[in-house]
Amino acid sequence: ALRGARGNAGVILSQIFRGICSVLRGSKPEVDTRTFAKAMEQGTKVAYNAVSIPKEGTILTVVRLMSEFAVKVAGKYKDFETFIPAVIAEGDRALAMTPELLPVLKKAGVVDSGGVGLMTIMRGFQAAIMGEEIASEVQTEAVQQQSDADFGDNSDIISMDLGDIQFAYCTEFFVINLKKSTTLADIDKLRENLMCIGDLEMIKVHVHTNSPGVALTYALELGELDRPKIENMLEQNRALKAKIEAEKKDQGMLAICAGEGSRDIFKDLFVDRVIEGGQTMNPSASDIATAVQK
Repeated sequence: ALRGARGNAGVILSQIFRGICSVLRGSKPEVDTRTFAKAMEQGTKVAYNAVSIPKEGTILTVVRLMSEFAVKVAGKYKDFETFIPAVIAEGDRALAMTPELLPVLKKAGVVDSGGVGLMTIMRGFQAAIMGEEIASEVQTEAVQQQSDADFGDNSDIISMDLGDIQFAYCTEFFVINLKKSTTLADIDKLRENLMCIGDLEMIKVHVHTNSPGVALTYALELGELDRPKIENMLEQNRALKAKIEAEKKDQGMLAICAGEGSRDIFKDLFVDRVIEGGQTMNPSASDIATAVQK
């Protein structure tokens, strides 16, 4: 899981599984709900410890609230057929909260994607336990609500401030075959300089830097480098800005309406954005201004 991890959420997910497996590995052939709840709790602990500065509103929040709930109800739900759906419902509630905890998500109008991935896996667990067919595409309720409320190709990207890139290179690599002289203290020291996760078996480094060579040199002191990947984020930023500019239209259409039926009609007529009113059915000036900007 660590080798195949994509981005920070993928790395955190690998550590969640690592913690879960550390408990299940020593359990009896059959795992009960209490044991699985303890495994989730340990997965949460390992994931939080793996991140130098844990950030709420991410996959960490979703797994923490799920595991806390699982520990509380494991005694009540003694079979997985009732236990897992209850834990998933709590996870969906946690996922829906992520925009309130992380301003960048609220600004973009989305929930945390890492949390979505975790909930997709939890639904896979449920389907396997129930003997159901594993769906190739699964959307959580929170994500479905979001997609229903908004539409447009790059409208949310356009509204974001792409700004200037502070660190030019996204640098990722593994450190393998660690030297016999390398200790856990050495890995902790590396973590102070670079974003890394791992132990004496393998380390994964993911850092944004203007000096990829310095990061590689640090790691070479501990062992061998494997699968290095360096991406130029300056060029990615330029390409994204150019794409957005190319897709901008001379004119856009904004509709204000009430009710899903009217909204769907406008959507079918290729209106760029539709907003609905609040309690008084009158959208705020801020809502209209934001929609116009998008």
